Amino acid sequence: MKLISIPLEVNETKKTDENFKTKQEVIYRRNGKTINKIIEFDSQTNSKIRTVYYDYFNNEKIRSIEEFDIETGKITRVTNFILYKSVDEYDLNTGKKVKTTNYNFTDTNKISSVYEYDVNFDSVSKIYIYKKNSDYVSIIKEFNPQTGKMIRWTSFHNNSNRINSLSEYDGKSNHPVRTFYYENDGVSVKDIHEYFPNGVNLIKKQKNPKNNSCLKSNYASVPELDNLTKERMAKLIDNLFGNKAVKFECI
Repeated sequence: MKLISIPLEVNETKKTDENFKTKQEVIYRRNGKTINKIIEFDSQTNSKIRTVYYDYFNNEKIRSIEEFDIETGKITRVTNFILYKSVDEYDLNTGKKVKTTNYNFTDTNKISSVYEYDVNFDSVSKIYIYKKNSDYVSIIKEFNPQTGKMIRWTSFHNNSNRINSLSEYDGKSNHPVRTFYYENDGVSVKDIHEYFPNGVNLIKKQKNPKNNSCLKSNYASVPELDNLTKERMAKLIDNLFGNKAVKFECI
C-alpha cells in the first residue's frame, strides 16, 4: 500500500512543561483522504513520542497507539482497540514484552485479565483472571517460565482477596502434587488433597487446628475436580485470550 505523507505540523498544545511542544506527521492512505497514522514528535529533540493508527474503514476510530521512550526511542507501551482494549508494556532494556492487560469487552475501565512475562525465557510467568465487572481476582495461574508448565493455581473467594484453594503442580509433568483448601478467612487450611505422581488423587487429609496433625477428611463426599477438567479450563483460558476474535471475560 502506497502511503502519502504531509509536512510536519507544530502542535501548540502544552504539556506539563510550558516549553514542551509537539509536532505531527500525518500519513494518509493511498487515496490521499483517509488517515493511516499520525506520528507525534518532540518539537525540540525530534524524538518520537507516539504513533496513532486509525481504522481502515472508519477514519475517526483509533485502532492502536504506540508510545515511545523519548531518550532511547524504544517502544514502552502499545494500546490496542481491536474488538476489545488491551495494553502491552515493554522492558526498556530488552525491548521485550513484560505485561499485557486485557479489559472487559463492554467496560474498558474493568480489567478482565493480566498476563506477566519472563523476559529471560520470553514466556508467560503468571496470569490473573478477574471476576466479571469486578476489581477482584478470581484465579491466578503461575508457570515455570523455562518449560511453560503450570506450577501453581490459586482461586479466591467471591469478591475478596481471600484464598479459596491453592493447587501445586509438578513443573515438568504438569501433574498436580497437592491442593490446599482454605476456610472463609483465606488463611486457615481446612483440607489437603495429595496426588500420585501421575496426577491421580492419592489421599484426602484434613488439618486439625489443635495439634496440626492430619485426620481423615470430613470432605470425602465432596467430588474432586478431575484433572481433565482442570486441563480443559487452563487450555480454554489460553486459547481464548490467544484469539482476539473471541472474548473471555471471567470464570
